[in-house]
Amino acid sequence: MTAALPRQTPAQLFGVFIDLERDARDAASTEALLSVMANGTRKLVACRQAVVMIVDATGRPRVRAVSNVPAPDRNAPFAQWLETVVARLPQKTEAQTVGLDILALATTEADWREWSPPEGLWLPLMPTGGDFLGGLWLTRETPWQESERVLLDRLAGCYAHAWDSLSRRRRWAALRLPG
Repeated sequence: MTAALPRQTPAQLFGVFIDLERDARDAASTEALLSVMANGTRKLVACRQAVVMIVDATGRPRVRAVSNVPAPDRNAPFAQWLETVVARLPQKTEAQTVGLDILALATTEADWREWSPPEGLWLPLMPTGGDFLGGLWLTRETPWQESERVLLDRLAGCYAHAWDSLSRRRRWAALRLPG
């Protein structure tokens, strides 16, 4: 069951959003950023689960972080199911949240009920002018409100920018000459 967040005023929600944006921007490593994305997002919107997916070198989605799980097991049945489902998502040319259609994505409706609450949201992570990095999969029992989708769209853009920035820093560090 999804734990409900305490009712927050718009100013409080904006404060949570700003904190998450700062935490993403200040993440010193990819692992720290993945933790912000998987666990911090749940401070902004109520959801049962948040999963960060990356695109590996072969172009396949892979589970990289799961809320409240220190190190996800990619061989676990849930991870394998989710990677199969996310691979079925249409490739987007623009980053935008996508409401998930259970029947179109799941192998069967029973599979979906076994592994996920009925309401899902996919947030592609694509920095401006960059390549598709992966996405954030959010699920819960109740429908997503338009106001939540707007906030999450903006937050996904921030996460993608932070992830891209960390990747660029690693590439620059590898090019630096010693001395």
